[in-house]
Amino acid sequence: MAFGTPSRWPGKCDWNYTTFLNIVFFAIAGGLVALTVRRGARDPVCGMTVDRHKTAFTSKYAGRTVYFCSAGCKQSFDEAPARYIDLTGREAAALEHAGEPER
Repeated sequence: MAFGTPSRWPGKCDWNYTTFLNIVFFAIAGGLVALTVRRGARDPVCGMTVDRHKTAFTSKYAGRTVYFCSAGCKQSFDEAPARYIDLTGREAAALEHAGEPER
């Protein structure tokens, strides 16, 4: 159909392959975001993504559960939680991995 010509069905739009690709893209992107939100948690010490269901290293702080990638990150957090999470409950920037020496 050429630009400016009326549609075969008034009030309807013509679909082409890009419309189909857009729908597929948004479905896949939505699924990936949902999986990340459901399973992933950010380690506040080193910034790694941690699987909430598989990690053995957790702590409670300000009424919520905090997840860690290793015992070293958990120990660093337990010693000074305010260093990694500010008073409003948001995570501060990851500083260093607890298992590696500072540079």
